[in-house]
Amino acid sequence: LGLLCDERMVLKGFEGWPEKKVECLREVVARHNELNRIASGWDPYGDAWRPKANVIAELENVMGKFEASSSTVEWYMREKDTLNRQYIAQKIPFDWNLVKLARESSVTLARYSMSLVLDAYGRLDPTDVGKQAGAVRQQLRCAMQTAFKFAFRCHQFAGGFDSEAKSLFASLKARLEELEEANPQSEGDR
Repeated sequence: LGLLCDERMVLKGFEGWPEKKVECLREVVARHNELNRIASGWDPYGDAWRPKANVIAELENVMGKFEASSSTVEWYMREKDTLNRQYIAQKIPFDWNLVKLARESSVTLARYSMSLVLDAYGRLDPTDVGKQAGAVRQQLRCAMQTAFKFAFRCHQFAGGFDSEAKSLFASLKARLEELEEANPQSEGDR
């Protein structure tokens, strides 16, 4: 034993050691931690969130966090049956509600992004006119369109919205329509 420095190699030498079960258990723990990390990483109100300086940068930050982890959650949804058979064979439980929790956490990102642009819209001064005000309105309009599309993507990913997200989505749609009526753009700009 003195020559072996790897724990697995030492334990492998013992007859009856459940190596496959231990490996499966390590995998389950790692997957559990990964899904918890994703769900907490998608919480803009959590301690780990570092907000950006302006609305556009923060919106890009939100979408980047979603893009970085959404494919992992989708993989879990696709591979659930295969993984579940593997875990059942080793008699190791896995809480598949973690995948559901991660999917539902995307709604939090959608609510946050919609609130972000709606708050910025609320701070606009309707009496302010001029070239700079027009440029700010155009940037905000693009940010609102981006947030609207992102929210829809989160809706599809999560399988629906909660009542608060539905309300924000309707408000964002109405504000976008107001901006369209006030300053129509050509179809190519949309």
